[in-house]
Amino acid sequence: MTKETPLVTILMAVYNGSPFLSETIKSLLVQTYKNIEILVINDASTDNSHEIIAGYGDKRIRVVNNVSNIGQTRSLNIGLRLAKGKYVARIDADDNCLPDRIEKQVIFLEATPHVGVCGSWAKVFGSSTKYIRVPVASDEINGHLLFQNVIIHPTVMMRKDVIANQEPPYDAQFHYAQDYDLWTRLSNTTKIVNLPNVLVHYRVHEKQMSVYAQDKMQFEASLVRRRALTERRIPFSEEEFSIHDAIGSWRILQTKQFVYNAEKWLTKLKKINDKKRFVKNNIFDQILAMHLFSVCNNASINGMSALKTFYQSPLAKVADVSLPNEIRFFIKCVLYSLCGNKGRFKGET
Repeated sequence: MTKETPLVTILMAVYNGSPFLSETIKSLLVQTYKNIEILVINDASTDNSHEIIAGYGDKRIRVVNNVSNIGQTRSLNIGLRLAKGKYVARIDADDNCLPDRIEKQVIFLEATPHVGVCGSWAKVFGSSTKYIRVPVASDEINGHLLFQNVIIHPTVMMRKDVIANQEPPYDAQFHYAQDYDLWTRLSNTTKIVNLPNVLVHYRVHEKQMSVYAQDKMQFEASLVRRRALTERRIPFSEEEFSIHDAIGSWRILQTKQFVYNAEKWLTKLKKINDKKRFVKNNIFDQILAMHLFSVCNNASINGMSALKTFYQSPLAKVADVSLPNEIRFFIKCVLYSLCGNKGRFKGET
């Protein structure tokens, strides 16, 4: 980049991160974008994390040592207040940035001032290997956020002035879904996008929060979904929310009653959005339709009932289901129907 480049703060909260911390820092120091500060909030680590950070002696690294352990959410809020950069990029102490990650995100944000948050795709490594290709466009992301988090936290770069409007940025009541909550709130005031590029290698290991705290993460994600619906003034009963929450957490049931209720709720969401237009109609309709297809496909054990529920719904007209998946769904429903299934499924007695 030839013109004067803005400062980027790369923010990391660390608690006993020694196993992978050195590898992460090295991936930051070799960034092709040079105007960075690496702000590390050391959350009273009891291992040698501080010694590892201090050992680099690089003037771009700035360390803040918490007196006591206050958790990632509060540590990140401290970092956001102290960040000097125009942009703040997140990374965790067990993940790695590709060398051109910061450069690509800065170029994009400089060219699109209406975008406040920019994430990316990621490659999972460690105990498993796969690619995470999340939705890219802002409207699609907004629609998905009603159901689940589609922003990979350690891939995000945010405008500091956009974050400054949130006080506090990360809600301290959330220890595991603080990012999901922040994105749902920010989606009301700014554009959020994901670059269709792998910019971060996302490590999966047994000591990771997303591995050992699944139930707690799901509980907090449920609170975020409830808040998101409420803030958009979408009326719902407790029964409807239980359906919505089950779809968002991929804990959908195979019962005929669940399928019936899910179709009613998703159709209700379509009608509400048709009036309020909090997401572009065609995009949101497709998201709802694909959720309905997932519900019905999962319940193909119900035979023709699942097939009829899907194809008789107005959402079926906009569903972007591939022909092979449609054929497999049809065949499964027909076969279960011919087998004379009695309706006893997982979770039923």
